[in-house]
Amino acid sequence: MRLLETRTTQIYKVLVPVLRINKGSSALPNNWLSASDTAKWIGTQPLTNPVSIRHVGSFIFMKETRDPWRAVEFVGDTIQSLQSRVSLGIPTDNHLEFSNVALIENSRRTYPLDRPGRQVEVQSLSRQGLLYETERLGLDIRLKSALDLLEPLEQGAPGSAVSGGWASIEAILKRADAPPSTAADEMASLVACSFPRAELTTLSYAYEEGNSDAITSQFSTATSNQMRCNILIGAIDGASLAPFAKHSDEAALTRMQNLIIQPSSELSKIREHTAQTFRRLYRQRNLVLHAGVFDSVAMASVLRCAPPLVGAAFDRIVHRALTTGEQSCHDLVARAHLSIRMASSNPTRSVAELLD
Repeated sequence: MRLLETRTTQIYKVLVPVLRINKGSSALPNNWLSASDTAKWIGTQPLTNPVSIRHVGSFIFMKETRDPWRAVEFVGDTIQSLQSRVSLGIPTDNHLEFSNVALIENSRRTYPLDRPGRQVEVQSLSRQGLLYETERLGLDIRLKSALDLLEPLEQGAPGSAVSGGWASIEAILKRADAPPSTAADEMASLVACSFPRAELTTLSYAYEEGNSDAITSQFSTATSNQMRCNILIGAIDGASLAPFAKHSDEAALTRMQNLIIQPSSELSKIREHTAQTFRRLYRQRNLVLHAGVFDSVAMASVLRCAPPLVGAAFDRIVHRALTTGEQSCHDLVARAHLSIRMASSNPTRSVAELLD
């Protein structure tokens, strides 16, 4: 608590060099610096490594945040909005190009402006060798359209990200007999059933990297991640694992031990926590589309938590469609609901096979 109290905000002066700009008939604002003034400003900074950018000027932004990274993130959103405005205001001659780095006054380093990906990973297409397929993809129009809607959630502006992210979910899960928010619980069930295999797979590779014993020998003969997971589950049940090198892996192992002992209870907890994240995504989408609110205080936290979970659910949906030809997501959701409810009553079924 004491640490939280000492993290006060401060005002950061952020400079972003401009590589190209078409002024048109608009006057440049007060926070614009000419090329010569920009060069002088950069020259006064205590940078560890010299910066060489062929600029025509720069914009300076004042942002009050808790750390410089958040200030740069805010600036990134601002310049993306500015570029969108220019593309509408000068559609026939849209020339506004920013540098991919920002500088903060009195800082020794530069900060990347490229928006980091939000880890929306739907790797089934690449694993099946169909990433560039145009004729025989094996996905119906709803799934293909949902993937198109999902793309802004990876790197789009916050408003576009929450709107496109939730639209992709509704495209495949919305039902006439249920409110839209029901899709949050359905996505959560898919994520909860996908979690054990994902966690066990990561743990198996971490164990193999840090150890050399009979278990790692079994891993080397496994032909699929599911086989690796079942080998690890057997080792966990037999208490024959050597210690992991990282504390984070030991913590993950404890989670999996609890899940293997009480699968229904633990999976239900995971589903509920995940459902809360999806409901927050739904509420942020409503704020954007129905209330025109783009600066919600919860927007940033939702876009940190929700995208990887959305990607995990879509990965399972796409994998099933490509491997079995079954396009209905509702059947898969029903299987996920049933698997969570019955997980503790069928001890012979592996927690790595809940959606199979």
